[in-house]
Formats: sequence, C-alpha cells, structure tokens
Amino acid sequence: MKVLFLDMDGVILSGRELRRTKNNSYVPPSAVALLNQVVERTGCQVVMSSAWRYLKPDARGLLREAGFAGEFHEDWRTADNGTVGVIWIADRRGGEIADWLSRNPVDAYAIIDDGNDMLPEQTPRFVQTAYETGMWPEHVERLVAILNATERAAA
Repeated sequence: MKVLFLDMDGVILSGRELRRTKNNSYVPPSAVALLNQVVERTGCQVVMSSAWRYLKPDARGLLREAGFAGEFHEDWRTADNGTVGVIWIADRRGGEIADWLSRNPVDAYAIIDDGNDMLPEQTPRFVQTAYETGMWPEHVERLVAILNATERAAA
C-alpha cells in the first residue's frame, strides 16, 4: 500500500487562488487534476495531514466535488496533537505523520506540504510547495518518483 499525506492550504488551495476567490474552502479543479495524476500513476491512497481535517469536516466532500477520483485511506487523517490552528511548531506535522505511520503499515509514502515541519527521516519523502503557487506538474513528477521507487527497486 502506498499513501500520500496531503496538505490543502498552499498545496491544493494556493494563496493566489485564495485571494482570487476569497473562499477559504475553495478546491480548484486544476489542482485536483494534478492530485488525480499522482493517484492514477501510483495507486496511492490519500491521508489528509492538513488542518482542514478538523477545521473543515466536509474536506473530503469538497475534494470529491472538485473532481477527486482517488481513494482516501480508511484511517483518512492524521491525529491532531493539540496544535491545529495554532502557530507553527517545529516538527509538528512530521510528528503527526510518524504517529499515523506507527499505526498503519505502508509499503511507500510521500508527503506534500507547503510547510517544512517534517522530521529529518521524512525529508527524502517530502515534496515542498510554495504557499503562493501551490502544487505544480513538477511536484507530481517528484511524488510519482517517490511513491514508485519501491517498484523500480524490486524490478
């Protein structure tokens, strides 16, 4: 099983799109199309590591309405360590992802986020976007390479 840990603000909803739409729940179909490419090319399931997992109870529905065609993992979101919506804390997101991984065995995982609060051991599996611009095709290529690396090694 492959898993993609997905942040929303700064990945799916860029700062540019937020200012344009003035809607902090907007899910741009163009960004979802990029996410769908990752899912289609790797067979990964999505786990939401974004603050949206608690702040927007309909986050999965919003993604689906915008065209998300993939699957969410049964345990579809990382646990909140008590800091959602609070100022940035070093390694917070990485710790939440490590906690999720300790409960859910996977063959491969990747992380896409505009923040950089990952643990050092997660760095090779981390693709960072820019808040202002969000996810781009080059991020898709890096995620696909990370998630499919185990297949290439086994061949």
